[in-house]
Amino acid sequence: MTDPIADMLTVIRNGILVRREKVDTPHSKLKVSILEILRRSNFIDNYEVSVDGNKKRLQIGLLYDSDKPAIEGLRRVSKPGLRVYMNNKELSKFFG
Repeated sequence: MTDPIADMLTVIRNGILVRREKVDTPHSKLKVSILEILRRSNFIDNYEVSVDGNKKRLQIGLLYDSDKPAIEGLRRVSKPGLRVYMNNKELSKFFG
């Protein structure tokens, strides 16, 4: 089984490691929702939906502050084989 969300997070992590301005990944509505949260929290610069033939792709603009990436650590907590559920109060410890 593949995990498209974990794949997107890996693409972002790898892009940060090689100091890319933008990375791209296949499009999905769930990924757009996650990217919107990251954008509003100032972890990414922006994202754009582009069409490549008949497939949609997401171009993600990575954010750096004086050569330091805005994202220092990125991992998926809830996985398809091991779901983790939290309420909004528990999530606040992750976002400050």
